[in-house]
Amino acid sequence: METLMSRDHTLKKKLYKDKAISIGTFIGGPLVGGYLFAENFKAINQSDKVTRTWIITILTTIVIFGLAFLIPENSRFPRILIPVIYTAIASGLFKKYQEPSVLSQVENSGEYHHWGRTIGVSLLGLVITVAIIFIGVFTFIGIEESNMATKKYGLTVKHEIEYNRLDFTEAEIDQIADGFIEYAFFDLDTAKYVYAEKTGDTYTLFIPISELYANDPDTIQELKVLRDKMDTYITDKTIIIKLVIDSLDNVVQIID
Repeated sequence: METLMSRDHTLKKKLYKDKAISIGTFIGGPLVGGYLFAENFKAINQSDKVTRTWIITILTTIVIFGLAFLIPENSRFPRILIPVIYTAIASGLFKKYQEPSVLSQVENSGEYHHWGRTIGVSLLGLVITVAIIFIGVFTFIGIEESNMATKKYGLTVKHEIEYNRLDFTEAEIDQIADGFIEYAFFDLDTAKYVYAEKTGDTYTLFIPISELYANDPDTIQELKVLRDKMDTYITDKTIIIKLVIDSLDNVVQIID
C-alpha cells in the first residue's frame, strides 16, 4: 500500500518543459524563470537545489535591472535585447541542468503543466516584477529628492546651482558659484541654472543651452575658456562641463 501511494504521488508531479521555461522567462522576467526552475527541481526530486536557485535568481534580477537603469535614455542599445539575452541564458541552463531529468520523468508517466498555468504564472510574475520596480524607483526618487538642494546667487538676477547634499558641502557649492561670478558666467543679465555632480575629484557641471547655440563655435569656445578658468580656480578638482537641452540626460556637448 505504501509503495502504491508513493507511486501515485510521483505520478501526480508535473513539470515545465523547455518552451515553457523560455516563454515564461521572457514574459515574466528572471523571477518567473527562477520560479519555474525551482518547481522543476522539486518535481525531479532535487529539492536541495531550490534555495540556491532562488538566491541566484534574486541576485541576477538585481543585476539585470540595475544594468538596465544604467543605460542612458539616448543610448542606441536596443533594450529588447535584455529579455532576449536572459531568456537565452535560462534556456541554456535548462538544457544543461534539468532537461535530461525532466524528459526521464515524463517518460516514466510524468506530465507537463498545461500552457494556461504557464501563461498565468508568467503574467502574475510580470505584475509582481513591475510592482517591485515601481516601488524601487519611487523609493529611490524619493530618497534622491529629499537630498537635493538648490542655492541661489545674486541680488537681482537669481542664478541657481542644484546639487545633492550627500555629495557636496555648501562651501564647495559656494566655491563653484564664486568661480562663475569671478569669470562673469553668473552675470547681471540672464539667470543661469547649473546642476552639479561630484565623482571623486571631478565636478561635472550640467548647463542648459538653447538648441540654436549648441553647435555655435563662438559659444563653445567661450565655454571652453570658462571651463579652463574654473579648472584653475578650483585647483584640487577636475572640471567637466556638459551642455544639455531640455533634460540632464540629453547631453549635446561635453567640454573637458
